[in-house]
Amino acid sequence: MPAGDARDAHAHAYVSFTQIPMPKIPEEIVKRVLSVARIEDVVSDFVQLRRSGKEYEGLCPFHGDKNLGSFKVAPAKNICTCFSCQESWDPVGFVMKAEGLTFPDAIRWLAKKYGIFIDEEQNRFKPKPSMESPPIFVSRRKPWAFPSKEIG
Repeated sequence: MPAGDARDAHAHAYVSFTQIPMPKIPEEIVKRVLSVARIEDVVSDFVQLRRSGKEYEGLCPFHGDKNLGSFKVAPAKNICTCFSCQESWDPVGFVMKAEGLTFPDAIRWLAKKYGIFIDEEQNRFKPKPSMESPPIFVSRRKPWAFPSKEIG
């Protein structure tokens, strides 16, 4: 259908769930999740890992990797690296890439994995009470439509 058809007129009526604001995750929760998330635990949810000295290795889940040595997980650095992709990820970055999530959603995913409770209700946006007086009734009638009194 050509641009400007009836569907374009109603396009503004549809709202994506990604546009709905989510409550902010407190910084102390983010720090706690980042401190407990272990790269080897996170990656092993997606990739079968094999111990190789102090590190682990597996096949990169982001492309058709056939070379077992090209994807390394380094627990001491808390990162994983794919030498074929030439990319590295920490636990949050890996979850973001693997699950297609935003940073806050990846934090929520990891918090759930590690049993960290995020009180979403406590952090919801709450409008501040207005100090202004309530709105004054405004008539939509034309001024000449009101009966007038003659001052005499």
